[in-house]
Amino acid sequence: MPDQAHDWLPTLGLIGLYRGGVGAMFPMFREVAGTPDLAAAVADARLPRRGKLRRFFDYRVRGDHLVVTFQKFRIEFNLKHPEAFSAYLLQRHIDLNRVLRRSFPQYVGLSLARDLDELAQRKLVTLVDDTAALFELTPEGEARRLELRRSGGAT
Repeated sequence: MPDQAHDWLPTLGLIGLYRGGVGAMFPMFREVAGTPDLAAAVADARLPRRGKLRRFFDYRVRGDHLVVTFQKFRIEFNLKHPEAFSAYLLQRHIDLNRVLRRSFPQYVGLSLARDLDELAQRKLVTLVDDTAALFELTPEGEARRLELRRSGGAT
């Protein structure tokens, strides 16, 4: 039986994996939109609600989220808070990407809502939008994630 005191550690790894995908996509969209505020760019039609980016990436706006598809991967993130994550977005990241499910089986079946609550209690994440339950890593959370990554405890 796994140590329940540290059940949330794989969630830190999944957050890093998710943020890596968003971190690769967001700068390209910011460049095309001409602003870091993608929600405003969509509202002003500077960024069409659906299209192709750099010939390889198809995207569409779905509510407050931007869904980007390329080859066998999909990334979905919040337009207003692209650095933020929620249990829903983390779960979608695994659900939409069969390659990730095969490559990172430790992230399948995590209790993400419970783990995010535990991370918030430990002050490793902070709530940035309570209506969408969006969190961001605190500096302590980022330091812990990097420490786990270096030690091989989380990918």
